Amino acid sequence: MEVSVLVIGTDLSVRQEQVPDGGAEQHEALRRLACAGREAGKLASPSFYHRQAVTWVGQFEAGLDDDPRWRDVLCRPNVLATALVSAWRGVDLGFGSYWLYGPVVFSGVQAEADVAGLAADRVQDAVKAQRAYVELLERWRLDAAPADQAEQWRRVLAAVRSVVPAGAR
Repeated sequence: MEVSVLVIGTDLSVRQEQVPDGGAEQHEALRRLACAGREAGKLASPSFYHRQAVTWVGQFEAGLDDDPRWRDVLCRPNVLATALVSAWRGVDLGFGSYWLYGPVVFSGVQAEADVAGLAADRVQDAVKAQRAYVELLERWRLDAAPADQAEQWRRVLAAVRSVVPAGAR
């Protein structure tokens, strides 16, 4: 049996993946997704930004961020995932304070060490957040984006918050 998890990439991709239902195989599958399939790296401790979701990110050994193959995927801020968890928490976790980096994996919550599948409502939150962010980027192609990066982040966060319910802790 397998459970469904959600992966948000730094390229704005949102996709569902299947991982084994428990045990070491599940942990390894989550690690591979969060570390973009690379052998090096491990899972950081899980984070909880929503009462129905567990957030998993990769953690890398010192010096790996000097390798351009890693830097391109794993050391890039994941703006979409950061905006989504900011909306869920109802606070700004992004610009200037905290970013999620690389691919971010979301699973459901389970009492044991294993994870459950992510609830359909949380998957829809991610899809809506992606759509809002892409629509904002499209508008910025027609009309120039704000020059100030902090203002860009505020607008991304506002776009995501307009479609994702806040305060679901």
